[in-house]
Amino acid sequence: MEPPCPDAADLLELAEKYQALAGLRAQRDGSTTQASRATLRALADRHPGCLRELDTLGPVEIDRRAQAARAAAAGGPREPWMAWIWAYHRLMRATLAVKRAIGRGQPRADELQALVNEARRIAGFALDTGFVLAVASPPQRRIGVVVLHLLAELFATPAAAIAQNLFPPRRPSPYTLG
Repeated sequence: MEPPCPDAADLLELAEKYQALAGLRAQRDGSTTQASRATLRALADRHPGCLRELDTLGPVEIDRRAQAARAAAAGGPREPWMAWIWAYHRLMRATLAVKRAIGRGQPRADELQALVNEARRIAGFALDTGFVLAVASPPQRRIGVVVLHLLAELFATPAAAIAQNLFPPRRPSPYTLG
């Protein structure tokens, strides 16, 4: 299967996200005024995981990613992280929707296919019952691990390498990606 690939509009949306993160980073680093919870929630709803980027990426890298995504949208070179983070946001939205639907339990057999279909619709690419079951019982009780392992499969790249690139650690991780 061909890995999912963002189009020019998707890359522009990533550039805008990084521009917003740059503003939030400057606000966080330069003043006592912090972004409102509503502002952060709206950005995180649209791009789940982006607040982790805000916490782990410095201002130079955030600006670089904004410029690189904008250039790629205009036909410039694409970097692997662009497809990875685009797919990460989509998969995380699908993961969160599944988790909200099933809570802490296991999905019932009669609802499994409907959950798969909804996850596919949200993510925009093929997912299966294994995805829903992994979300129901995630490794190390972390849904982010489910998403990173699926990205590893989609992009034939180790999950740890993707995680390191997208979210460079500032402190030891609470989980392992083996």
